[in-house]
Amino acid sequence: MATSNIALLHNFVQPMPATAKDMQDVMKRDHVLLDEVDVIHVILYDTDPAYRLLLAAIDRGSSVSGATTTDDVLAALKIKAYAHEHGGFPLVEAAREHQLMLLMRRVAKKYNISRKQRKEAALARYFLSQTPTNNT
Repeated sequence: MATSNIALLHNFVQPMPATAKDMQDVMKRDHVLLDEVDVIHVILYDTDPAYRLLLAAIDRGSSVSGATTTDDVLAALKIKAYAHEHGGFPLVEAAREHQLMLLMRRVAKKYNISRKQRKEAALARYFLSQTPTNNT
């Protein structure tokens, strides 16, 4: 009985792509908001010291505004302003600031520069530096 069910299942299997190009075309996806945020983030990171400063704090004591969340919102506003001034980023222009803030955080995580990642790395380096060395 199980064999006949498997044979029936074979009738519904999607055929393999005919060429490697066909296979790659399946993986292509639509341009999404995250892509635009990523592009603008990279541009601003290299060209706008104020944007980079907004991302630098790992706690509220070192934040520009007194709160890292507010710094993130301000960075998202810079992303939106860039899109508006330079054009070519319709999804960013139409997006809400909160959504841009969340995506900016994802992009930072992708590049290993999120606040959490950098804070954890700093703590690890600190604790490793505090480990007593054994000079025997």
